[in-house]
Amino acid sequence: MSPLLNQIWFMLQHVNDLHQHVLKSGNLKTRDKDWLDIKKRVSNQVVLRIITCIQIASKLTSHYRVLSPHRARRFLQDAGHRYNTESIMQSELRVIKTLNFRLAKHSPLVYLEAILESLGHMDPSANILKLHDLGMKLLDLVYLQYDDVYYKLYQVATGGSPSTSQQIDSFASVRADKMLLMVSIVTASAYIIENESHQKTMIMLSKLTKIPEEDIADFASVIFNLVVDTRED
Repeated sequence: MSPLLNQIWFMLQHVNDLHQHVLKSGNLKTRDKDWLDIKKRVSNQVVLRIITCIQIASKLTSHYRVLSPHRARRFLQDAGHRYNTESIMQSELRVIKTLNFRLAKHSPLVYLEAILESLGHMDPSANILKLHDLGMKLLDLVYLQYDDVYYKLYQVATGGSPSTSQQIDSFASVRADKMLLMVSIVTASAYIIENESHQKTMIMLSKLTKIPEEDIADFASVIFNLVVDTRED
């Protein structure tokens, strides 16, 4: 799970919990003031929460340099915020509890790193760093519009729109296939970085993962069109 998604999901749930607390327990006469005070406190803690989400994400990926509370404290100090180590650890606990401990055990980033490492061995000319950087951005974009992305993929794959719960359930295995997601993101990244070589990249990824080229091409086209639509907006 990326830090951005951790942060979005946490802040949505956190602010909603605080608002419900004010509505249920606040005095009617002071409710507006209480809510303004809470919003100010939440705003002041945004940088801390972002660093906390990066900490959690670093523990859930294969990255060998986990962001420790001590390093997080130094980052916060550099940004002009003074928190002690205990406060940073409490923030991490707050985020995890707010998300009800529902953290991804297998981050899609693990698939991205494994795919790109293999691709680098298969094709030494591939620009792995650029593919990784753009792939990270596309992954965030896909998750920000997750339902819409898979709705469009369903349309491309079947020629129609899901109208029953049975049709939606039948597509669940596709939504759960993180390998398909990541090879499609890498293919879309290759198309954006260097249009002429993306076909070669897709063929190698298909051989590597045994995922049909057509499936990768369909999903990559949905992701690319998402980028185009986002730029137009």
